[in-house]
Amino acid sequence: MRKKSISFALAVFLICLQALALGDQTLAQWLNAPESIQTNMKSNTGKTIIEIDAAVFVPDASKVPLYAVAPRKYNMEELRAMADAAFGQEAYEGDEDFKVQHQTIGPDSTFEHWNRSMVLSSRKLIQTGRADQPLPAAQMYASIMDLPDGSIVSAHAEYDLQQVIGEGYYFANLSAQPLNRQPVGTKISFDDAKKTADAAVAAFAPGRALAGAAILKNEIIVKGSAKAASSSSEGFVLYYTLARELPLTYAYGEISKSDFIEPTQSELITVVVDDKGICNLMFNWPHDVTGVLEENAALLSFPQVMDIASRLLPLKYASWEQSYRKVKVFVSDIRLGYMRVPQKQNPRQFQLVPVWDFFGTVNLAGNNTVKWDWAYNSLFTINAMDGTAIDRNYGY
Repeated sequence: MRKKSISFALAVFLICLQALALGDQTLAQWLNAPESIQTNMKSNTGKTIIEIDAAVFVPDASKVPLYAVAPRKYNMEELRAMADAAFGQEAYEGDEDFKVQHQTIGPDSTFEHWNRSMVLSSRKLIQTGRADQPLPAAQMYASIMDLPDGSIVSAHAEYDLQQVIGEGYYFANLSAQPLNRQPVGTKISFDDAKKTADAAVAAFAPGRALAGAAILKNEIIVKGSAKAASSSSEGFVLYYTLARELPLTYAYGEISKSDFIEPTQSELITVVVDDKGICNLMFNWPHDVTGVLEENAALLSFPQVMDIASRLLPLKYASWEQSYRKVKVFVSDIRLGYMRVPQKQNPRQFQLVPVWDFFGTVNLAGNNTVKWDWAYNSLFTINAMDGTAIDRNYGY
């Protein structure tokens, strides 16, 4: 028993040492993380193969604090700044403040809440083929649903160009393709698109950083349908998240909805840019950093993380062997960053914790071949402090 106590004390001491300042070492050096890694794994049956040929991204941080964060309502100043950035030189008009509707328990609602909404519209009108009369060339909507205790159920703000029958339109929530080429039909460079998006985001949401970029297809709008086949043109889509010592990692997808109430999501700003400029701008789930829970968290070394991944990654995807004869997983990007998760003491309060995300593609071979190859497809997420697996579908 005494030997176990000494071993435990030594382990705690080593973790405390790791939490000290890095000195002259970078965080990557401290964690013994290489710039890239190549290795293979497989399931017990050999039918599931994990091939890793990945770049390893570790931010240049001197420490890794844990932050408390909380979703909040929009304020009119930031929404006006967002509108100014999105509409640009185009004149617009609309609500000066939120319209508020109080919904009590009754035939139309199972819970008491408030709906708040506002609309801003371009003064320029265009024919769309979707209505007899001309419609604004662009609009911006903002909505909030909140509960009597002040908690936020949903918060969404979006600017977009008007949908026109027979023309392309960007559905910014759709999965995008990796940015490994120039978007078809777009001449603007990525650097110029980034400058446009950076300036817009900085105008209404300082303290955010670019967390990813991809290629998004236009969808041709047809009468009587929300969208039709993709057009031959594409644009850039850029993702911005909260950033402190580490950025909050962007991964495609949202937390799954519960049976009773929609869960809160992590803050995300999405900007779609092509030769016309900003085509779509979304600012969803604004959050505030409300405190520091720990000044400098102790992290597992990268070899320890990879040891955990070697055991759990094949196990996670081997379940598909029941439906497919072969499962091939390719990991191209391993990234350290923050993720928003519930606090253990109070699941309705949130914190930013450091995690490792393994991004890549999945091929399922059987009677029908299935491929998951969209941009920022997180295959596996590990808590960087204790090595526990995190399911991004559930947010913890």
